[in-house]
Amino acid sequence: MLTEPLQAGCQATTLFIAHLTNQQVAQHLLCLQIISLLLTNPTSDSIEIAVTLTKNVGMFLSENPETKPAMAAIFQMFTNVLHEGTVDKRVQYAIEVLFEVRKTGFKV
Repeated sequence: MLTEPLQAGCQATTLFIAHLTNQQVAQHLLCLQIISLLLTNPTSDSIEIAVTLTKNVGMFLSENPETKPAMAAIFQMFTNVLHEGTVDKRVQYAIEVLFEVRKTGFKV
């Protein structure tokens, strides 16, 4: 479990990367790699960070034809985490909210 200042720092950093990606300053591949890395060995903290990053960059990645297959794979990874049930209920709820945000076209 990350300490609260470390968790906040990770959230802020990934949010900054998301904004750089949305403004096309950073490559979209960077966000995809970070999300997949966070979901490879999921913990409650890594899932929370991945959810935040996906919410903030999801619209850009979903609209980009190059990244649509990768986004489908990422959401499959989120689904697998839900089915495994190894994370906190709070984090499971965050993933469910992410799926709802996805249905609305990432209008956060």
